[in-house]
Amino acid sequence: MKRCYCCNIDLEDNLSECPSCKSKIKRETEKFCVHCSKVVKKEARVCKYCDGELAFNFYQESLPEKREEEVYSINKKKYYPNFWQSIILFIGMIVTMSIVGVIFGVIGKAFEIENNIFYSWLGLVVATISMFILVFFLARVHKNNFLKKIFSKKINFNFLYTIIPIIIGTMMINIFITNLNLNPSDTSYTDFIKKLASNKLYVSLFIIPIVFIAPVTEELIYRGIILRGLSSHYSAKVAILVSSILFSLAHLNFAQIPNAFILGLVFSILMIHLGNILYVIIYHIINNFLVTVGLYFVAPEDFTKKASSEITLEFLPSLILAILGIILIYIGLKWTIKSLTGKDTTVIPDENTYNRYLNSFSK
Repeated sequence: MKRCYCCNIDLEDNLSECPSCKSKIKRETEKFCVHCSKVVKKEARVCKYCDGELAFNFYQESLPEKREEEVYSINKKKYYPNFWQSIILFIGMIVTMSIVGVIFGVIGKAFEIENNIFYSWLGLVVATISMFILVFFLARVHKNNFLKKIFSKKINFNFLYTIIPIIIGTMMINIFITNLNLNPSDTSYTDFIKKLASNKLYVSLFIIPIVFIAPVTEELIYRGIILRGLSSHYSAKVAILVSSILFSLAHLNFAQIPNAFILGLVFSILMIHLGNILYVIIYHIINNFLVTVGLYFVAPEDFTKKASSEITLEFLPSLILAILGIILIYIGLKWTIKSLTGKDTTVIPDENTYNRYLNSFSK
């Protein structure tokens, strides 16, 4: 006997499709995923593409609407944090990093090592880890088990080439933002970058905190805790927007905030569509790696501030570049979502996608 899991009826062995819904059926040598409809080996326990539920003997190019509604029923459970809790949590992280900075500043002045690059490296590592410990503690107290199943999910490495247009697009937008020189009086960030670029050993030293520690910590906080909590209280657009704003403000300098906001939007959209924070962590690591490695090839004098006349001349071509960057990001998101989920859906999560993301919290 064969069985159609669309209509939930048994069928004769000699049939190749269900007479009721015309769905193609297969013998018990393969399974299909009820989420993305892809066929996997019989031995598999979950779908290797989306970790979805598997069933026997049914394969269909497009899932019936009634199956979508059944699988993606909304999870109404609320998680920490809501909007105001997110604001308080964000302030707590900033205060924690400030306290660590003050302590290191006092010690640095006492021993006259505050300008030592190795001392700055240690301060960055300690501040980042302290911030994560605080957030992890609060999440555990509020029973938000955001680490649950994170590292048990499989990765589809097609992701590494589907995000290429997104990476190129964000870089193009960043060129436009940099040329605007929005806050020329604030040179703290450019001074720090100059100092790094002046010595390749410094760049190598900062690869660990910038390329590995920061992306993992930030994604577990802003996508693992804050986006998840906001998603259980508000719409997808509100959750994405608020978590991205907080993520950008956490960089604490105006030179990074616009680009960080755009990256936050991209990370949040991918998180909701893919439901796997490992993808977002990998993308974040790649982004920071490219920025850090770029310092090997940039002379410190290239970070000098641009004259206002030069910015005016560069505005139009950089604006065109930014528009092309937005188009590339959109294409990359569509390609990544379709490649990894098998669904040709909208970039801004629709109701079914959002419900599937919410439903994944209880698994």
